[in-house]
Amino acid sequence: MAKKEDVARLAEKLMNKMENIRNIGIVAHIDHGKCVAPETRLQMADGSFIAARELFEKAALNGAKAKETPDEIVYSLNDEVKVFSVEKETGKIVARKISHAWKLKGGKTLVIALRNGMKISTTPEHKFLVFDGRDFSHIQAKDINEGQRIVTARETKTEAETDMDAEALKLLSAKNFYAKLKSEAAHYLKSVILEKGTTQVWNSIRTSLEKKSFYHAVWRNNYKLKELFEISRFFGFSENTVAGWIQSVGIGKQYINWPINCNDLFYAAGLMAGDGTGSKFVAGKKILAEEFKSICSGFGLKTYERNYAGKTPEIGTSKTLALLLNALFDYPLRQKSHNVKISLFLQKAPENLVAEFLKGYFDCDGSVEKSRRAITISSASNEMVEALPLLLNRFGIAAIKEKDNTITISGNSLAAFTEKIGFRLPEKMAKAERHPVKDAPQEKGVPAMRKPGVEKPEGNQGDPSVGTYPCEGIQSERSRAHHPGKRRRCPCKGCRRPEPDGDAGAGAEKEYPDTQPEESR
Repeated sequence: MAKKEDVARLAEKLMNKMENIRNIGIVAHIDHGKCVAPETRLQMADGSFIAARELFEKAALNGAKAKETPDEIVYSLNDEVKVFSVEKETGKIVARKISHAWKLKGGKTLVIALRNGMKISTTPEHKFLVFDGRDFSHIQAKDINEGQRIVTARETKTEAETDMDAEALKLLSAKNFYAKLKSEAAHYLKSVILEKGTTQVWNSIRTSLEKKSFYHAVWRNNYKLKELFEISRFFGFSENTVAGWIQSVGIGKQYINWPINCNDLFYAAGLMAGDGTGSKFVAGKKILAEEFKSICSGFGLKTYERNYAGKTPEIGTSKTLALLLNALFDYPLRQKSHNVKISLFLQKAPENLVAEFLKGYFDCDGSVEKSRRAITISSASNEMVEALPLLLNRFGIAAIKEKDNTITISGNSLAAFTEKIGFRLPEKMAKAERHPVKDAPQEKGVPAMRKPGVEKPEGNQGDPSVGTYPCEGIQSERSRAHHPGKRRRCPCKGCRRPEPDGDAGAGAEKEYPDTQPEESR
C-alpha cells in the first residue's frame, strides 16, 4: 500500500501544482502511451462519468504505488473499476477492469476532433482504433489524418446495480431531510428508545440536536434521516428495515410520500430540468401541466396555478420538491438554465428510469424537425451538452454535438430514440414516428472484426454497439511561440496541420503549432 506521507505529498502536488498533471494515463498496459488530458470524461461500466483526474486521485488514495520516476507515477487499483472497451476478436463493446492509472509530467498533447462534435485531448502516442472500410488498425494520434474513421461506441450497456431507494435516502439524509414513520413503526421505535432511555440513546448516536429536542423528535415522530439511521445502527436494525418504516420525507411543512414512484420522480425531474424554475413548472403545454399536477398529487403535494397576462402559465408546488430534486438530480435552485446537469444519481440509474428523465426533458426542450428529419435539443449549460450524448449512448443513440450547444439525433438514432425513449406529448411522438429511417452520413456501423486478409463471413453484420466517425481536425495544444515555423499542409490535404521547417533529426518527433481545422464541406 502507498505510505501515508506519499499520499499526502501527492495530494499537495495535485492541489497546488496543476501544471504537473498535464496528462493522465488510462486503460492500457504500462508504457503503452495511452494518455489523455486530466479533464477527459470516462464512462464507467456502472453508468457513471468520471474525469481522468478524479480517477487518478482515487487510485492514489486507495491503490498501491506500482512505479515512480521523475517523469511519471503509477498506481494499481485495489477497487474493481470497469470501463468500456472494444473486444478485437468480436468487435463488441465490453466492460473491462482498469488495473493501473498513471500520471505523466508535462509533454505536448493533440486535440482530435470528430465530425459528431466530440473532441479528445491525448498524447501524440495515444493509439486509436480506425476502420478503413475493410480492415481495422491501431494508429497513433500523431499519425491520424483528417477523414480517417475512428471507431467509437454507439451503445454502452451499463451494469447499473444501484438500489435507487436506498441511494435516494442516503442523498436526502446528507441534505438534512426529515422522515415521518408509519404509525406502527413510530410506536415501536419510540417504545424501544424509551425503554433504553432517551439520554443513553442521545449520548450514543451522533446528533446535532440538543437532548430535549431529540426527546421531542421521538414523541412527534419527526426524525432527521441521518439520525434515524444512526438510531437503527445503535439498535442493530438493518437499513432496509428502517427504510420500510418510512411513510414520508421532507423539509418544512409539506412532506413527500415514501416510497416514491420512481418512474414519476424521474419524469418530473426531466420536466423540471427543461422548464422548471425554483419550485414552479412553466407549463407551455396543457398536457404537461396536467402530467405535472398528477405527479405532484401522487407525491402528496398540493399545487397551485399562476397565470399572468402575456406570460406562460406556471404550476407551483411545495419547495420540498425542488429541494428533493436538488439532492438527487443536482437541480439548480437558482440560474437553472446555465447550471443544469446530469447528476451521479441519474448516471447510475437503470435504463428504464433514465428513459423517463430523458422523456420529460425532451418533452419540454426537444424539437422534432421535419426538414432535417432530426430530433434536436439545446441547452445553455455546457455540462448538460457534454454529458447528454453519453447518457443517450446507453440506448444506442449516437448524438451529434453542434457548435451552438445543440444536440442532434437523426438516422437510425432517431428510430432508437422513438422506440426506447419517446415522448409523452402526442404531437411530438407522431412527428418522430413519421420520419423514415435513413442513416446519417457521419454515422456508420462497422462489420465484426476479423484478421487481415480474411473475408467477412456471409451475413456477418457486426455489432450495432460499435460505429465510426471521421476525424475532422487535429490541433496541437502547444502555443505557436514554442514552434515558430512555416505553415504547410500535411499530406492528407484536408486538415490544416502544418509541419515545421527543416529537418527534425533522425528519430525526432514532429511538433505542430496551433491551427484551426477547416470546416467540413
